[in-house]
Formats: sequence, structure tokens, C-alpha cells
Amino acid sequence: MMEALDEETLRGRRPVWASMSDLFLDTEVRWQLQFVARACASSPYEPGQLDHILWGEVFPLAIGNLLQVAGEWAMLVLDEPALVRRALHGKRRPLAAWLVGSLVEREWTVVLALIARLRAEPLDRWPIFVQAWDVMLHRYFENPDERLVVSQEPKVEALLTAAFPLAIEWAWFEPLARTLLVGAEAKQATERATEVCAILRLHESR
Repeated sequence: MMEALDEETLRGRRPVWASMSDLFLDTEVRWQLQFVARACASSPYEPGQLDHILWGEVFPLAIGNLLQVAGEWAMLVLDEPALVRRALHGKRRPLAAWLVGSLVEREWTVVLALIARLRAEPLDRWPIFVQAWDVMLHRYFENPDERLVVSQEPKVEALLTAAFPLAIEWAWFEPLARTLLVGAEAKQATERATEVCAILRLHESR
């Protein structure tokens, strides 16, 4: 019985494992979805394979971090031999994933949409899409009543200089972002969208 992955497979898996583990950090992971998407989009795997890797390999080892009172918030290092064993013999979606998978399921659904978006674009345009999403996510998930912790203006200037179609992209992106709102945040969807339009210098009325 095979008990190891070949080196080519490991090279493809490692950045995917690492990026997916960020979904399980005990912090604001919604700001990181664009980077998870880019790492996964750069991999050789199709969406169904990525779904299997998340639920069958990463989830069983990473979910404990979200179930702790105070989990790791900076970087989650998963045991590679255990990941390999699950890659070889693990189930597609273990029972635990059905029970507590909602802790990351919405984020993963958005990541899959971003992967598809990137793969529909030329590779050299991926960085500008990721940068645009980075600005949008940071402004959308910051408290609308507060100033941004980190200014996004330099990134916005770069996007405007590159003539990136911010209005078109935000119209596509906003419904995805809205699915990630939780609790009382949902009542602020319009206000949050208005803040994004302001920082992107869009002037559509909402």
C-alpha cells in the first residue's frame, strides 16, 4: 500500500495546505481570502480536487484551532505526515466537517468563486485582481464607523493608474462579500458597500 506522495505531488500540495490552513486561524480571516484563492488557483488542482483537499486533508487537522478558547492566530503549522496519510486514505468529507464545517464553509465558497475568477483571466493580471479584492475586503469588513487600521489609498492609486475597472469588479464582488456578513453586520451591508465605493472613488448611488 502506498504510504507516501511523490515529490511532484508534494510540491503541488504544500502551498495549498498552507494557504487553506489560514482559513482556520483564530482571527479575521475574511481579509485573507484573496490570498488563499490565489495560492489555490496557482495549483494544478481542479475545484473538486481542491474541495477534497480542504475537507478530507486540511479540515480534520486544522478545525481544532477554531474549537479552542484561544487558538493560533498568526500561522497554523499542520503535521505534514498526517496530511499525507489523509491524502492517501482520508475520506472526502468526514462526519466532523458536516457538523462544524459551517465555521469555514462560507469563506471557502467565496474562495472557490475567486479561484474561478482568476483562472478566467490571464496569469499576468492575477496580481491586480488580488490587490483590488484586498482593498475591497479590508474596507468592507472594517467597522464602517471607524477609520481603516491600515490605509488602502496607495493600493487604490495603483489600481486607478492601471485603469482597472473597479466599478465593474465591485459590482461582481459585493454579493460575494455580503454572504460573509455575520450577525448584526448584515444590517450594515448598505453602509459597508458605501464605504467601499468611497475608498474606490466610485460614485454610483446606493
